[in-house]
Amino acid sequence: MRYNDQLRQRRAVKLEKLSTLQSAIIWVHMILVSVPWLSWILLSYHYHKKKRGIMMVNSWAHFVLTKILKVKLEVEIPHEYGEPPYVFVLLNQYSLLESLLILPAALPHTDVFAFANLEFLLIPFVGWVIWKVLGAEMVIRQYPKHAHRALDNAIDRMIKYKSSVVISIEGKRPEDGKLSDYKKGAALLGIKTGASIIPIVIEGAKDIWPYGTWRINKGGTCKVRLLEGIVTTGMTLDDRNVLTKRLRDIAEAELYK
Repeated sequence: MRYNDQLRQRRAVKLEKLSTLQSAIIWVHMILVSVPWLSWILLSYHYHKKKRGIMMVNSWAHFVLTKILKVKLEVEIPHEYGEPPYVFVLLNQYSLLESLLILPAALPHTDVFAFANLEFLLIPFVGWVIWKVLGAEMVIRQYPKHAHRALDNAIDRMIKYKSSVVISIEGKRPEDGKLSDYKKGAALLGIKTGASIIPIVIEGAKDIWPYGTWRINKGGTCKVRLLEGIVTTGMTLDDRNVLTKRLRDIAEAELYK
């Protein structure tokens, strides 16, 4: 019995080393591909319309997902949503993969920007592209007043330019794999602009790149599901709590069914 335990431990160590080596190779491959690709996007975005920039980022994200990580990306858009702008609301986030690659690869080619934390935007090349090319609205979580100002800026952009926005409704990525507290920002965006809210659920990301680790598991399937839209016409600020709870109920029904 003791000999068998030793064998299992040795196998576990070997698998651990193999996993580390595979992840290192994946990271090197991604860096070698992404640095020149994203550099070109950054250098040339002044000469393109924003829609062209979005398409270029979409192509990069899709290539890294499907060709390097060997991920099968499935996008379900079973509903018609009418005219933009929209508030795309990410109901769950368990991995950096969702913001870095999945959403840029999956969202339609439309005039869309996102909210992003300062530390995320400081990630070399990837964060810079999301900030400069996609026009992300920067949020500094440590300063609530700045977050409120970012929300007001986003509302102005949506009303003035009919731009759509992507926002995660959770305050931060949960470490335990469960949904964390929902914030009211998504509801306020929809109510104050009259934009339809499009809930989004992503499945499979945490199996490929788990939270809190640099190790990436090659292969697998990621499903991006755009759910039925919520019309905000006629809602007032008094409805923000009810709307936020409705989004929470949708998430729990979709993720825990």
